[in-house]
Amino acid sequence: MIIKKLALLILTALIIPAGTLHARQYELEKVKTWPSRANLMGSPDGYMYITQYKKVEVYSPPSNRILDKRIKGNEKVFTSPGGNYWAASEFVDRSADQYRVIGLSMFTPEGENLYSIDDPGALKFILNDNSPRMVGIEGTEGLPETELYFYDESGNITGTYKLTNYLDGRFCRDGSLFFAYSADSGLYAFSPSGDLYYRLNSGRNFALNQNGRLVLASNGGHLNLYYQTSKTNSAELNTSKIREIIISDDNTRAVVMSDDNAVCYSIPDLKPLWQYNPVSSYHHLSSCDYDSETGRTAIGIAVDSGSDYPFSERYNTGKVVIVDPAGEIMGSVDVSYTSWSKGFPKVQFASEGETLWVISHYDLFRIAL
Repeated sequence: MIIKKLALLILTALIIPAGTLHARQYELEKVKTWPSRANLMGSPDGYMYITQYKKVEVYSPPSNRILDKRIKGNEKVFTSPGGNYWAASEFVDRSADQYRVIGLSMFTPEGENLYSIDDPGALKFILNDNSPRMVGIEGTEGLPETELYFYDESGNITGTYKLTNYLDGRFCRDGSLFFAYSADSGLYAFSPSGDLYYRLNSGRNFALNQNGRLVLASNGGHLNLYYQTSKTNSAELNTSKIREIIISDDNTRAVVMSDDNAVCYSIPDLKPLWQYNPVSSYHHLSSCDYDSETGRTAIGIAVDSGSDYPFSERYNTGKVVIVDPAGEIMGSVDVSYTSWSKGFPKVQFASEGETLWVISHYDLFRIAL
């Protein structure tokens, strides 16, 4: 593995850290496999959902099923990021490529119905992990005009807002702010009830800290750090193909992952601390996560077997690399999947930091660190 050390925003010579030659080979434990037509939602570190046609299963932890619920064939499931809430929206087809939502019910992970509403007005719903509030998206992402609907804890609409070319939206981790990105006009910050607080002229790729006051976003080849409406720092990016940005829980580090590399920055000065580069052109970075307690970074890598293989066999393996706070490789593990899984593995540290969850298209693995 090659780690490229950085100082004062200028790349220096390539080196192989001393510990790399003795990096640990981690053991991978398969925890669960789900059917090929099922979807994994929520989080294995909180409430994990496996949704199938007419069925929802909830697990916490992944080995313990706490809910097995039947749903209608015309219901679609949405969950909050950590799985603290989930909703089932009932839809009817209006044409071959368009449908209308006629009802929605909000539930706890155990299946308690918190509220049900008729004709919610939206098609897609983004749930809050800290309360049964949500934001509905009326229209398809990328359309010239999209309307946002803001719902309170009882499902009542408390506000609406129209955006042009809406592409993405999410709550900050404590649920106190909702951010929506427009390809035309940047990033908008709203209260959970729909009051517009401010707008940032940023790109689509952004990260939020716990309360949403700190925003890190890419824009035009630069990485910009904002504290609410004020841009406090900026750094030049050596790639424009940003896939993921993470702000650590303690607001001292950021990891920016692109198609080409993963770079760790200090906050607030945005100085590069280390950079990870794939060792092969067949290795494609697929995900990353940062653990604030230990300073470790996990990087998921999709491995392309090459054009000599059938397309269905080109992404049946992957790799996970663990990087220490100094940018040295602590260890790695190879991952094999039961089926084609381009874009995987996904990696997620457990809350205590001594477990790393590894997710493929149809498999959940665990690494004890």
